[in-house]
Amino acid sequence: MPENSDSFDFVCFGALNADIMYFVEKLPEEDEESFILDVEVCSGGSAANTASALAMFGNRVAFYGKTGRDDYGKMLVEELKMFGVKPIVSYSSRSGKAIVLVDREGRRAILVDPGANDEVDDYPRVESRILHLTSFVCKESDLPFRAQISAAKAFKNVSLDPGAIYAGRKDVWELIENCNIFLPNAREIEKICGCGYRKGCEIALKKMKGDDKVVVVKLGSKGCYAVRERNGEREIAEVKAFHVKAIDTTGAGDAFNAGFLHAWIRGYGIEECCLTGNFVAGYSVQHRGARSFPEREELKEFMENFRILEK
Repeated sequence: MPENSDSFDFVCFGALNADIMYFVEKLPEEDEESFILDVEVCSGGSAANTASALAMFGNRVAFYGKTGRDDYGKMLVEELKMFGVKPIVSYSSRSGKAIVLVDREGRRAILVDPGANDEVDDYPRVESRILHLTSFVCKESDLPFRAQISAAKAFKNVSLDPGAIYAGRKDVWELIENCNIFLPNAREIEKICGCGYRKGCEIALKKMKGDDKVVVVKLGSKGCYAVRERNGEREIAEVKAFHVKAIDTTGAGDAFNAGFLHAWIRGYGIEECCLTGNFVAGYSVQHRGARSFPEREELKEFMENFRILEK
């Protein structure tokens, strides 16, 4: 992809964070102590994680966001480039950071310092087949959320992973109504819709835009549940996860999103898209960090084995 290219398969828009990961004996509860087994610093941020995977799989990808003029910011931008993502970023004084605790079973807890992410107030002015959105903490201002609403209205095809943060906002519907691909997990859609995830899919679909729209509910180790509505017809898929030993679940949902969207943009069926998402997520959780993905050829071989032929 030329450096000056302004046309992409995906532009990913969300928070950009340095993940400071503490691998611990157990996740401590209130007034409880635990032991740190290891520490790693790596690049994170949900949209940036998905962007990195999509670029690694051979898509033309840009990332839009903001970071700091510090060592963390330099690391974050350089790693996006390393994966093949074009960073469209502005700078402030302090990069966003996430303190991630991961126990021996791969379970995690996260504390976020948004830093520069809180200052995002505009959206990417580029051509892209799909705009992929993920949440901002919005600790100091609501500008990032408002910028994403403007972006969602400007792009024809919009994918949204709300995360726990946006799932807690009553006005998240302003984003959902302007997307045609909705990628929550079960807890998130149940919180947003106030009902079970199956009924929640029906509620969300009625409000989403477009003639071809889909809600995919991520169910962790159980796989995923998806409902697609295309030209008034419904299609449902329930796809089990692959049985793997989870070491670290950080970024598993982002990895799923990348696999799903990689297949979706190529016109594959809903079940095949879910299988591809599960495969990428299953690979991710077997490794430390949020950016462990299968190689492009490995993913292609998997897709061919499931009779999903590259177009």
